[in-house]
Amino acid sequence: MGKLIVTTGNYAKTGYLLKNSKQNIYSIEELCYCIMHNPELCDDYLYDDGLARYIREVLGLKERGALLADLIQRDAPLKDLITVVFCSCDYFTKEEIEEFLQEQSKVERSEEWVRTKSKADSYLSHGNYRDAVMNYRLLLKEKDSYGITSETLGDIYHNL
Repeated sequence: MGKLIVTTGNYAKTGYLLKNSKQNIYSIEELCYCIMHNPELCDDYLYDDGLARYIREVLGLKERGALLADLIQRDAPLKDLITVVFCSCDYFTKEEIEEFLQEQSKVERSEEWVRTKSKADSYLSHGNYRDAVMNYRLLLKEKDSYGITSETLGDIYHNL
């Protein structure tokens, strides 16, 4: 059974384009959805003063936008920014948020090349070929120091 989602704040007439994902958001709930389904890209757009301003001025969530802007200015950890966005509305339950943050912690502890490949794959799936190529080339340049398996190396060449 589905759940009814009531928009918190305004539903914007003009969208905000999230960097590197080519997705427009019109509400805080859509931003939550994008973070949940594209976690490898959320650091690209969450550390953006423009997004904080959009949340504050266009979506009408003044306190959340100001808090996000403050965290960006202090270069707070990504999980803090995610928490502020997720707690801006009732899109996810407390348990879903905690599970997501635990998964994010695991990803942050994974090897750098795994995170870079995941990000490159996500760029590719969103049609952001320039950044995908840049990350794949970085992986190939550092393949020996990263210890990338031949199977993963084949995937990288295929995606390039």
